[in-house]
Amino acid sequence: MSPIDPIILRAGMLEAHVHPACGARIGRFFTRLDAVREFDFLMPLAESPFDQNAWPKAGCFPMLPFADKLAGNQLHWKGRTVEVAEPGGPPWFHGWGLRSAWDLVARDGQSCELRMRFDGSTRWPWPFAARLQLALDPSGLDVLLTLSNLAHEPMPAGIGIHPYFRWPAGTVGRVQGKRVWIADMEHPGAFLPYDSAAAEEWLTGKMDDPASPPNLFFEDWNGNAHIDYPGMRLTLSSTTPGFLTTFAPKNGAGYVCLEPGTCLPGHFGDGIAAGAVQQVHLRLAVS
Repeated sequence: MSPIDPIILRAGMLEAHVHPACGARIGRFFTRLDAVREFDFLMPLAESPFDQNAWPKAGCFPMLPFADKLAGNQLHWKGRTVEVAEPGGPPWFHGWGLRSAWDLVARDGQSCELRMRFDGSTRWPWPFAARLQLALDPSGLDVLLTLSNLAHEPMPAGIGIHPYFRWPAGTVGRVQGKRVWIADMEHPGAFLPYDSAAAEEWLTGKMDDPASPPNLFFEDWNGNAHIDYPGMRLTLSSTTPGFLTTFAPKNGAGYVCLEPGTCLPGHFGDGIAAGAVQQVHLRLAVS
């Protein structure tokens, strides 16, 4: 994948760079502080080509038809077992959306719409279509991801949006959920309850503690989260709260992921009906 010649959206002091050929990835989202200085909210995507299965930890991309990973690369749903990748091989993270070139179907100076279609395969026997709508205004960026089930039967689905937020020294995150979960390391694909107070402390600076978890999952989060940078706030909001996955690596990479999605990884419930859609929305507002 080659992140060259992005679609550039501009509104006021804000700018977003979008790469349809690189999995519909937002390569940059930043504000101009003055005539010469810029502040990136996302880890900026470099211009170097990259492998679709070894993508740089930068920008923001859609996750579909599932987010995160499936235990053993196997989907067990309604009596069926589907191998999304080689069982026991490297985890097949985040599905096919970020590994596909998307079609640009509409654009202007402040918005664009991208689409992709997946015809089904032995790795995922349900055909689907996806649409990503991006709209920039002087105070923020709206991202709407829609997945349509093109199969003649229900399809498991759990989509999401995956941003890599820059996290310089002094940055603090705030998010609340009715329940917080942590992955059960002894039982892949299962989750355990996590103390909500400890989760709030984690986002305010405890994520670097080696004893703290790298991932937390906020269920029924209230649709609002904040990242307080020195002198600036970025507010995440969603009209489809669902779940918010948080990830903070322990290697000093300088980023934290706050990922809105429709369900816990691998927990698809009854899926989406034939011809139905699933959506996830994210707004990034700057103040």
